[in-house]
Amino acid sequence: MSALRAAAGEYLAMRRALGFKLVTQGQHLMSFIRFCEERGAGRVTADLAIEWATRTSRGSGNEVYQARRLDVVRIFARLGIPAIAVEASSGNMGGSDSVEFMCPTPAGEDLVARCPECDYAANLEKATSALAPVTVTVEEVNGDGVGVTNSFEAPEAVTVSTTAIEKFTSGATYTFPAHSLTVLTFRAERD
Repeated sequence: MSALRAAAGEYLAMRRALGFKLVTQGQHLMSFIRFCEERGAGRVTADLAIEWATRTSRGSGNEVYQARRLDVVRIFARLGIPAIAVEASSGNMGGSDSVEFMCPTPAGEDLVARCPECDYAANLEKATSALAPVTVTVEEVNGDGVGVTNSFEAPEAVTVSTTAIEKFTSGATYTFPAHSLTVLTFRAERD
């Protein structure tokens, strides 16, 4: 899938999620993407947009129709929202190959696992790992409650501990203690 096709898919998914139907506009946009791919273009240019808008399958010379086609491309090109295609759970629909398009934002409702060195990205509910077992260092600050502090009378009311979990594998779990601040550091050998 070309980067331009992925961006168009992300754009359409985002606009549709906002309630826009984009039936005709979606068809026009994907037609423009095919047009760009046939010419080996990796980005939208004014020349490509004008050439596509004026070459209609019906041979229409109607300027209003051509302007509407050009508007579809113009809005897509100006929006420029970054989005990530991620593997997703199909949920009740079933199936195994679901993809969602996520826009990075601090106000999101979902968490994404993404590899900075390759193109892998997935919702946390769907994310998998092909890593060999790793060593996990667990550093915990823990007490009997949120407001507990150490004092001369109770010098160990809040404890600090460091432990290691050897051969932590994909699918393993860790239970975080209540009222703790816990840092897990994963260390894997690189090839």
